[in-house]
Amino acid sequence: MKRLNSIICCLVLAVACVLLVGCGSKASKPQDMSSSAYVGTYKAMRAEFLGQEASIEEVLEGKELILQLNADGTGTLTTGEDVSTGTWSEVSGGIKLQGDGFNMKIDDKGDFLETTVLGVTIQLEKQ
Repeated sequence: MKRLNSIICCLVLAVACVLLVGCGSKASKPQDMSSSAYVGTYKAMRAEFLGQEASIEEVLEGKELILQLNADGTGTLTTGEDVSTGTWSEVSGGIKLQGDGFNMKIDDKGDFLETTVLGVTIQLEKQ
């Protein structure tokens, strides 16, 4: 079990790095998103890899993963002290978050948002 937790920890750290500096296009221009239900702050609450679930705090060694979607179409992704900024927009089934160094789709699962990077699924709950 310790080995599995170590693997999950390494993968979630890799996911955080990809989210922060992954391959992507430059951020698009912000747009007015004030009427979107997605506006708000989301906190990563769970991670899953190979059917094993662990809390984000456990696998990120006490750090939090926070997604802030602003009404002006800008957004920030924060992991510990690392902060990445970009823009976001609604797409079919969720949102698209773009910035310098990242381009990701986050799916709307009803009660939470979810994204999968490098095989690790992360669930974000609105705060």
